[in-house]
Amino acid sequence: EYILFAAGDPATTMTETRIALLDQTNLIWRETDARWLQRYGELAEFRQQHGHANVPVKYEENPSLGTWMKNLRQGKKGRRSVLLT
Repeated sequence: EYILFAAGDPATTMTETRIALLDQTNLIWRETDARWLQRYGELAEFRQQHGHANVPVKYEENPSLGTWMKNLRQGKKGRRSVLLT
C-alpha cells in the first residue's frame, strides 16, 4: 500500500495520517532494514562478549553474522577504491 501511495495511485487506502500512525509504532517499512537491524544487534552482542567487532568470516556461532560483516567490509573497500580513482 505504501508503494502505491508513494506512486500517487488513487486506489490505495494509505494516507499521510496512516503513515504517521504506523511510524509512531516504529514500524520497519522494508524487510532489508529489519535484517540489517538484526545483524547490527548481533554485532553489538558480539562486541560486548569479545571486546571487539572483528567478527571472523567463518564465525561458527553465527555464520550469518560473519557473512554480513564480510559483505560490509567488501562494500567499504569498494567505495573507498571508487572514491580514490
